[in-house]
Amino acid sequence: MDYSLPAVEPLFLRARKPPPYVPGPGAKRVAAEIGGRLKEARRAAGMTRDALGRALGIGADTLRRYETGERRIPPVRLAAATVLFGLPLSWFFRERDAAGEDEGD
Repeated sequence: MDYSLPAVEPLFLRARKPPPYVPGPGAKRVAAEIGGRLKEARRAAGMTRDALGRALGIGADTLRRYETGERRIPPVRLAAATVLFGLPLSWFFRERDAAGEDEGD
């Protein structure tokens, strides 16, 4: 008696690969805003890019890319920054008022 299964091509091998994710202008704007707040927190703490980079386990050039919004900061690095600076995560996502926070100071 033959208990072998008939040769059938699995369906998952025929599925097409989805296109790569390309962030839109909204994602780039948010990355720049979060990066700007990271820079603001770093400066308020009196830290250099090198010092913060070492604390986060990244290079100063990578940190510069995060601060300018050229690259999006990974959530694990942002969480480490919140612990390091003693800030709540919501501080990095706070809303700016219509007139701008920097103009009133």
